[in-house]
Amino acid sequence: MIREPNFAGKFYAGNKEDLINQIEDSIKSKFGPGKISPLNVYLKQNIGIIVPHAGYQFSSPLQAWGYSSVAKIGRPKIVILIGPNHSGLGEDVSIYNKGKWKTPLGETEVNEFFANRIINESDGLIKSNFIAHEYEHSLEVQLPFLQYFFGNEFEIIPITILNQKKENIIKIANVLKHIFNDKDFLFVFSSDLNHYESKKRTYYKDELFINELTNKGDIYSICRKNDISVCGLGPIEIGCLLFNEVEILKHITSGDVINYDDQTVGYLSALFIDYK
Repeated sequence: MIREPNFAGKFYAGNKEDLINQIEDSIKSKFGPGKISPLNVYLKQNIGIIVPHAGYQFSSPLQAWGYSSVAKIGRPKIVILIGPNHSGLGEDVSIYNKGKWKTPLGETEVNEFFANRIINESDGLIKSNFIAHEYEHSLEVQLPFLQYFFGNEFEIIPITILNQKKENIIKIANVLKHIFNDKDFLFVFSSDLNHYESKKRTYYKDELFINELTNKGDIYSICRKNDISVCGLGPIEIGCLLFNEVEILKHITSGDVINYDDQTVGYLSALFIDYK
């Protein structure tokens, strides 16, 4: 079974050469991290990153920050991709548990062993469901960056969350903690920050959220009290439950990238370290 690149040519370039150029332009962008030299060693610790999932013309410099920070630490063998379900299809928590995911940069295997173990140990919460992933972009747009930095030598475990209530998020985190304890895995938490307000308002709300995040506060509460529309709140909370420390790499809005002040979206890149 192969999941086709359903958002190629929409959220990112649809052919290999243009996609590589798009990723390299995002690295060299004034909002990007600049060129780095990836380490040719494997990760020796679990780490996580928060990265956005908008069209590359808007958010790819922030994705470049996240993946370049991983590349400076080591190469992952297995990547757990966790993002929100925008389509409303599938289960409360849907995992893609077999086959390959394809992009213009190649095909990447799903790790069936760990995916099925997650299903079996989740007490029915996390279920195999392919339709939930078929029309969801938040994980697909991460794969070209992973392939660019690390080739196709890693495997993935894609998880999309429709019901992000905190009770579910705590259960997911507990399952992942039990399975991936003291290993060398990369967790990718896919999320944009505040949506569709002025650049000034988005910065204000995003900074409230980021302060709560870095101070190990209650990110659910801060979003509820201030109407901060973080679409991947659950995935980010999983990162908070799995790791002790978060380092902010870069924060901008879509308005910065396209020089527009209205209807902006906030983008954050951050690194999680010190696995609990």
